[in-house]
Amino acid sequence: TICASEGADVAVIARTSADVEGLAGEIRDQYGTKAVALACDVTSEEQVRAAVSKAAEELGSIDILINNAGKGCPKLDFQDQNIADFRSLLDLNVVSVLLVTSTVLKAGGMLEATDRRRNIINISSKAGKQGFTKILPYSASKFALEGMTASMAAELKESGIRVNSISPGMVDTPGFPKAPGRAGVRTPESIRDSLLLLALGDMSGTYIHADELDAAAADGGDAMRCVKRIDEADFKV
Repeated sequence: TICASEGADVAVIARTSADVEGLAGEIRDQYGTKAVALACDVTSEEQVRAAVSKAAEELGSIDILINNAGKGCPKLDFQDQNIADFRSLLDLNVVSVLLVTSTVLKAGGMLEATDRRRNIINISSKAGKQGFTKILPYSASKFALEGMTASMAAELKESGIRVNSISPGMVDTPGFPKAPGRAGVRTPESIRDSLLLLALGDMSGTYIHADELDAAAADGGDAMRCVKRIDEADFKV
């Protein structure tokens, strides 16, 4: 809804269209923009190709791509993590980003739309910058996503396509439910400023942590101080 609130036509994607048909209807009613609900398993090459083709057919070239699909893992010592589950997590959190982004570039019209502002935004995590315990599969996937974001930004620089990532913090969603009233928990809508800063800005190969942007806003600081290069040393244990 954040992009639609700024006047963008949007394609909303989930594994089943029933999950997003209601949201697409709300977007059309509230913002008056086009909103297409599409069913797609983003780990399936065939389904991704079909969804991207349909989105481009309905809306025209895709100018902003937000890679938001992902899942977590059980909190276990790494030696007790299930290997099959680890592979499944990597397929969704990492491989699907490459699949969807590549398809949007080639079949979604993004490469050809040189007269338009084009952005790819990957939803990452602080776990991609810090070695947390008990969640090695998830953390590994987000470290991989940060590297992927930096590589994409470098490769697409000459094409004028910007690639950045957002670490939204603890967001209460159906896939990642958080305890009510827990300190630091935010709503999906609360990352609006981070998303728009990247979508409307000229930076590429950077990341933002939404909590840092909130802190800057609270003390009247410059939001740009929160934008950091992905390749800056920031690994913590």
